[in-house]
Amino acid sequence: MLSKAERLATQAELAENFKRLGASPEQVAHEMGISITELKEVLAMSHPNPAHVWMLRDYLEDKLLAEGKVVYPFSKLADHSANRWFRYDHPWRQS
Repeated sequence: MLSKAERLATQAELAENFKRLGASPEQVAHEMGISITELKEVLAMSHPNPAHVWMLRDYLEDKLLAEGKVVYPFSKLADHSANRWFRYDHPWRQS
């Protein structure tokens, strides 16, 4: 579980990377295979599904790197090995 400061930092990091990507929320939610409501919960860090937080983190990193854009660094989500508990698919990688 993230502390309040960690939640705020994660929210800011996700928002910055989302802005850098420049995709619409509808496109991102569709490519991730989640609802727009679920995406908004993650971006607001308003009691999101933890797997969706990690999924969005991976999605943004994958898409930014594929476009040759710089990924704003993550603090708490920096190390993939920290995610041992939350399983999720990567549908955007199969297309």
